[in-house]
Amino acid sequence: ISFLMELVNEFEDYLQTEEINPDLAYEVVEKLCLMIAPIAPHLAEEIWHMLGKEGSVHQENWPEPESKLLVSKEAIVVIQINGKVKEKVKVPVGSSKDDVLNLALSSEKVSKTIAGREIKKVIYVQDKILNIVV
Repeated sequence: ISFLMELVNEFEDYLQTEEINPDLAYEVVEKLCLMIAPIAPHLAEEIWHMLGKEGSVHQENWPEPESKLLVSKEAIVVIQINGKVKEKVKVPVGSSKDDVLNLALSSEKVSKTIAGREIKKVIYVQDKILNIVV
């Protein structure tokens, strides 16, 4: 459901711009209608007919995702100290352990927590988690 909320929020921002493409707006509403049909069937059906569509929204196929658009260029890495989450940072996908560690150490929350303590071990799972053992 969170992806639907993200779509609605992005669409709302788009509608605030000056250069709205009516065909694109129509397509977004159509796809949104298809995606909310299982959650809000009556609302989806009403919107479907307001769009001028024939038949039932529940007889239509779900939109197909475009694979090339699903590839993320950034990852959110969770920074833990002794197994406790202290920070989350955005990094380019594939960032090295050293790059993420340097970014983590520059964080105020992390630097306060490890101040005056010796780092004994650093465990890094690429694009997911960095655990600093002190």
